[in-house]
Amino acid sequence: MFRIEWRSNGKDLSAREIQWLNGMAAAAGEKLPKHLILITGGGLTRPAAGFADKAKACAFHQDPTTGRLTALNYRAREASLPEDTPGTPELEPW
Repeated sequence: MFRIEWRSNGKDLSAREIQWLNGMAAAAGEKLPKHLILITGGGLTRPAAGFADKAKACAFHQDPTTGRLTALNYRAREASLPEDTPGTPELEPW
């Protein structure tokens, strides 16, 4: 179970803010606590990224021009798809 939070401001989030968001996610679970997935227009401080890893949360930065998500912590990098997308194989001519 996951709880997705989106923050559109461009500032880096602190460990205190990640702790609060993670607590809200955990409290939202009825039978099982929910893990936090955070999408932000800014970044994370180093302590915030460390706490997110310990809490098994994933944090991503969303590029406002492309919409592309970039992992901000180790857990998010583990959960991400590979950056290199396989090319389309060329068909043999008939």
